[in-house]
Amino acid sequence: MSAAAAPITRPTRARRQHDRIVRVEGRELIDSADHVATPWRVVPLLEAMARRGAITADMRQAGEEFAALFRLAQLDGLRAASLLRASGCGVVSVNGNERARKAINATVKTLGGGRAPAASCVWHVLGLEWSLRRWANEFRNGSTNEASGILVAALGVMVER
Repeated sequence: MSAAAAPITRPTRARRQHDRIVRVEGRELIDSADHVATPWRVVPLLEAMARRGAITADMRQAGEEFAALFRLAQLDGLRAASLLRASGCGVVSVNGNERARKAINATVKTLGGGRAPAASCVWHVLGLEWSLRRWANEFRNGSTNEASGILVAALGVMVER
């Protein structure tokens, strides 16, 4: 018995207003009713900026590396303890976490320290995964254009580092 194509349902209007959402081609799923569906995914900020030419591939890579180090350093807020930290797993080492924290601290220092707009933007937007709009509202009087410029400048410094 072959799977039938599922009717295409779009994300709700409320969901679409937050982030750009695209279909994931080549990743079809079969649901419990044997319908074939193509999932949706959010286009990450750095990918969207690179697609429209606002940042270079090197800038995107630097931003993605910062975000990965931020997660490894476990600086992303209060969460349940990782099961990988259980003794004997050996997947995530304390030394790896400490190296990641040192790398994050070095980047923040390079961007002018914790109170500098560039460091704050990178910390909140790339590390804590805030939207540029949220960071702009919290720290820059709502100017998303200014926030975007600060992020681009910070990524440029990170590439040169």
